[in-house]
Amino acid sequence: MKNLLILSVFFLNSSLIAQNQDTIKIQEVVIEGEVDDYKAYKNENKTSSSVQLIQQLSGVTITKRSNFSIEPSINSFKYEQINTTINGGVTASSSCPNRMDPIITRISSNEIKRIEVVRGPFEVRYGQIMGGYINLITQEKPNYEKFSFGGELLSKYNFNGNGSVLAADLKTGNKFFDINFGASRRDFGNYVSGSGQEISSSYKTYGINTNIGFNLSKKQRLVMAYIYSKADDVMHAGLPMDAKYDESNMFSLDYSFNDLGKLFTELKVKMYASAEDHLMTNEYRPNASASLANTPVNSHNYGARFEFTTKPFANVKMHIGADFKQIAKDGMKEVTVYKNICTTPPTVYPTPIKKEFEVWQNSYSQDFGVFIDLQYYVNEKLKLKTGLRSDLIKSDIKDPEEDFKALYNNDITPDDILNFNYYAQAKYSLPKNYSIEISAGHGTRNPSLLERYINHFTVGLDAYEYVGNPHLKSETNNQINLMLSQKNKFVFVYINTFYSRINNYITAVEDTTIKRKFTACKEPKYAKRFVNIDNAEQYGINFGGNLALFKYFIVNIDLTYTYAQNLEMNEPLPEIAPFTSIVSIIYKYKKLKAELQNEYQAEQKRISKLVGESETPAFSIINLKISYVLFKHFKFGLSVDNISNENYYRHLSRPYKNMDTQSMFYEPGRNFKIFVKYSF
Repeated sequence: MKNLLILSVFFLNSSLIAQNQDTIKIQEVVIEGEVDDYKAYKNENKTSSSVQLIQQLSGVTITKRSNFSIEPSINSFKYEQINTTINGGVTASSSCPNRMDPIITRISSNEIKRIEVVRGPFEVRYGQIMGGYINLITQEKPNYEKFSFGGELLSKYNFNGNGSVLAADLKTGNKFFDINFGASRRDFGNYVSGSGQEISSSYKTYGINTNIGFNLSKKQRLVMAYIYSKADDVMHAGLPMDAKYDESNMFSLDYSFNDLGKLFTELKVKMYASAEDHLMTNEYRPNASASLANTPVNSHNYGARFEFTTKPFANVKMHIGADFKQIAKDGMKEVTVYKNICTTPPTVYPTPIKKEFEVWQNSYSQDFGVFIDLQYYVNEKLKLKTGLRSDLIKSDIKDPEEDFKALYNNDITPDDILNFNYYAQAKYSLPKNYSIEISAGHGTRNPSLLERYINHFTVGLDAYEYVGNPHLKSETNNQINLMLSQKNKFVFVYINTFYSRINNYITAVEDTTIKRKFTACKEPKYAKRFVNIDNAEQYGINFGGNLALFKYFIVNIDLTYTYAQNLEMNEPLPEIAPFTSIVSIIYKYKKLKAELQNEYQAEQKRISKLVGESETPAFSIINLKISYVLFKHFKFGLSVDNISNENYYRHLSRPYKNMDTQSMFYEPGRNFKIFVKYSF
């Protein structure tokens, strides 16, 4: 019956392709469950892009502003509503107000070993979590008994867009030390959509990811890590500017001590720092001839955490700890005005006028948190988890603009915020390998620096200038999840339902007391100011899993739907992905692996007029990937994305902005890819 159900879903998706020939795309990485298939994912092949990697996560969709800038979305939650970290604590924040440079862009997808996902406010050990948690793991503890050396080399080429990838991952060590060094280079040109339109999407990236581990004793370990990334000439089709460069450095230090004594079984300490320099420009856009804008900005993140693990009883495990995080951002927008386009005809200035404007107003935020997390194994069938954390948040600006101070009568220093996060989970094992899990949690998120301090910048889907509000309240999410699953040697299937009640939801509304600051003759005449909305809600369902049909066949399935509503304004919440289904049939036999995948996304008519969203048509696509182990150490792969060359775009992709030709941000048309991987 289970086999019939999953096959029926696949053929249903295939029939939708015949009804709606809108597009096709392939995911290149098969991410299979590890430990708990719903919460941890292993990156097996390491040949995919970040887009494809994130799309494979069950219940997770992406927001896309360019072929480079992507961010995950869990149900209706996105941006700072999701806490995304690297290796269990390292954080990095966007320097760009338009989020050209989210944390996922700082590491190459082939460097990610595993991804952990928490869907909801059901974790307290790694910072505030309002809507979800994603942990990108690049470090794995090796187990060398004697000196060893190995690694892998990867070369990949995309025919649509002339995209090339070169990557290396080298490992060495013995029982006293270990070194992991990774490096990558990506060079992508503009690709062509299904209709033949050239999409502004080119970029170049260079990256280094290295960590050195020392086994100080049988109980103690020290790991030093460094991640460097550089992106050049990034074309952001969905944003009003492009990035000339984006350079980041991340350092971290991890120390662990096992078997401390009878009371505490383990101590973990982490310290990290990250810094980013970013330059965005409209140099390649139509309005540059009238007004050229260059905006060098930077961000700095510092943090530390420590955690004790204790087992007061044989069936009880506790984590007790504290963490600290600081985010600071600064930068100026440098504008050279050549002509006044508000006159008819435009007035050309004999001497261009140069101006400077604060972007972040030299703002910062500090978060000091303490937490306790408890796991209680009642018996073989019942497992309980609960956690509590408290966060004290301070924030301020050092160089406020005069008009920003005047707007708030010089009252621009927010009150300190004290937030509480807590959750409880119960998982019970039923007969025939079934289990039921219920989770309830209260998550919070303090307002971001953008929502507090941005001053007349176009950072939304629409053409409004946005103005921050230093007196915003923290968003809160009260969520409950109910999941039923079955797992054995041949099958893992789950169905998860969720409901969230969101209070103090942060959005922006037009404020007729604040006039447009730049190009005042243009529409809209007024700016938007960030405000809190009393009540919003969301509910939905995730269904998925994998099944070994026959000896060599595996079926993976993921269905997701979310309904989200702004209750105060009686309209849908913005940027909510429609019903999405991804079904794959995988064939594995000796050295050969083949995957046929169908992705279907329904039309989205539930749109927010408040932020200027547009309806999105449905699409359905099929993708094919084949890989073969040629020799002992060589693996060759060929894939075809968008086999039928459909013309489509995703609901969460930003449309073209400030371009000669206005357009939706279409995905690539038919795309052949090849890769060769050498392992040793």
